[in-house]
Amino acid sequence: MTRVLPPLYWLVMAAILVWNLQLAGRTAQNRHAPRLIALLSGLAGLLIAPAAIAAGAAPSLHSGRTVQAIAWLWPTVHIIVAMQALLALLRRHVTPAIGIPFLLYDLLLLGVAVARQGVVRDIPGAPWLAALAAANIGTLGLLVGQAALYAPTALQLPLLAPITAARWRVTSALRAGLALFAAAWTALAGLVEYPRAVRGIQAFARYENERLQERPAGDMVVGLQLFPVMRNPPSSLQIENDVALYDSLQVGAIGLTIAPEGAGQGALDSLSRVLESVRSDSALLIVSLGYPEHARRSRAADPEGYNARRMLELRRILRTLRPDIVLPALEPYGRGAAALGALPLEDWQRYLDDAAAIVEEVRPRTQVGVSISSFTPRDSALYAWAASSGSPMEVVGFSLFPSFDGGLSLAARLEAAGRWMAVAEADHAPRPHWIFHAGSYPLAFGEQAQKEAIWGILAWATSHPRIRGVIVGDAADYGSVTGLRVTGGRLRPAAGVVSTATRQLREMAP
Repeated sequence: MTRVLPPLYWLVMAAILVWNLQLAGRTAQNRHAPRLIALLSGLAGLLIAPAAIAAGAAPSLHSGRTVQAIAWLWPTVHIIVAMQALLALLRRHVTPAIGIPFLLYDLLLLGVAVARQGVVRDIPGAPWLAALAAANIGTLGLLVGQAALYAPTALQLPLLAPITAARWRVTSALRAGLALFAAAWTALAGLVEYPRAVRGIQAFARYENERLQERPAGDMVVGLQLFPVMRNPPSSLQIENDVALYDSLQVGAIGLTIAPEGAGQGALDSLSRVLESVRSDSALLIVSLGYPEHARRSRAADPEGYNARRMLELRRILRTLRPDIVLPALEPYGRGAAALGALPLEDWQRYLDDAAAIVEEVRPRTQVGVSISSFTPRDSALYAWAASSGSPMEVVGFSLFPSFDGGLSLAARLEAAGRWMAVAEADHAPRPHWIFHAGSYPLAFGEQAQKEAIWGILAWATSHPRIRGVIVGDAADYGSVTGLRVTGGRLRPAAGVVSTATRQLREMAP
C-alpha cells in the first residue's frame, strides 16, 4: 500500500525544516536572547531532523527495534518547540499576530505526536487525542491524498517562533505567510475536521458487539496477507515473523502481492520454497500481481508491450506458485489507478480477458478474479462487468478499508458492496466473492478502531453466504501502518480478533 508522497509535501516540509534550523541557530547564538528561549531553540534545532527520521522509521518493521527505542524524540521535540513558542509569546518577544498562530499550530501537532507515540508504543490515549490525530490526518490528506492515512513518513514539523524583529521585507512576508499557514491549518483541523473525526471514530464502535453468523457448510475462510509487496524474496526476519503469526492465528488462507520486479523465476522459486511448509496444511493461496516502478511511464510508452510483459509474469506465477486464486491486476481503480492512472473500463476488460485466457491455458484449477477497492462509479461498472454471466472472472471481491471518514466511510462501503452483490444475484449471475484485503489505519484512527473495523468486516462477511473468505492485512507494518504486528514484535489488538474469528468459525463448522 506504500505510495510515494507528492513533491509539494516534501517542498513544504523542507521549507519548514530550513526555517527551524536557521532560526534555531540565530536564536541560540543571540547574546541578547533570553537564556531559556535560546536553550529551547538550540535543542529544537539539534533534535528536529533526527527526531523526524526516527518517527518516520519507527512504525515500520524494516527499521528494527533500535529506531523504535528513540521514537520518543518526536513528541519531545514538539514539547520543546511548543514551550519555545509559548515563552516567546508570553514574554512579548513575538507579536501576537505571529506568535498565537505559531503556538496553536505547535500545540495541535504536539497532541498529534503524543497520539502517534501511543500507537507506536501501545500507550492508551484519551479519545480526544485520537480524534485530534484523525482530524490532522484529514487535513494532511488535502496535501498528500490517501497516503496520509497510512504512510509513516507523512509527518509535520512544528514551527519555532521568531523572537527578533524582521530586518527585511522579505523576512516579514515570510513570517506573515507562515503565520497564515499555521492559522489556516489549525482552523481547518480544529474547526472543520475535528467534528468529522469524532464522528468517524465513534462510528467504529457499532461493530464491537457484532456477532459472526453461522456458516454450517464450513465454506468461510479467514486468511492473512503476508509480507510486503514483493519486489525481492522475503527476508529472514519477514519470514520468521509472518509465518509465526500465520501459525499462531491458525488461518486458512494466505494473501501475497507480487510486483513485476519480484516475478522473476529465481525470486518465485525462492518464494515457493518459503511457502512449501506453510501450504502443507492445505491453506489456500491468493496471489495478486502488482505494478512495476514507473508503471505509468512504461505503459504510456508501449501499452501492448506493457500488457505482454504482465502476461509473461502471470504465466511464471501460475507455474511456480500454483495459486488457488490469482488477481492479475491489483485493485484496478485503487492502487492500479495510483500506479497507471484511471484507465478506461474497456482497457481493464481487455486486460482481464487476456489474463483469464492465460490462466485457463496454464493452470485451469486456478480461479481468476478481480478486486474492487475505491467504490467509485468506475469501480461499480467494473464490478457489474466482472459479476455478469458473460464475464471470464470466476471470483469477484472487495478491498475494504475506511477512508478519511473513518467508520462512516467503512459502513458506506459495506452497504455499497452488499447492494452490488444483491443486484448481481438478481441478474442470475452468482459468483463466489472474497474480501481480498480487509483492515484499518491505526495511525489515523487508533488501534481500537482497527480492531473494531476488522471484526465488523468479518461479521458482515459471514452474513453474506456468497462471500467465501476474508484476507486480513497486513501481517506487519511494511512501509504502511496497517499491520497486525508492530516493530519489536508486539501484536496489535486486531490480531486477537482474527484469532477469535478463526476459532469461532471452526467451532460452527460441522
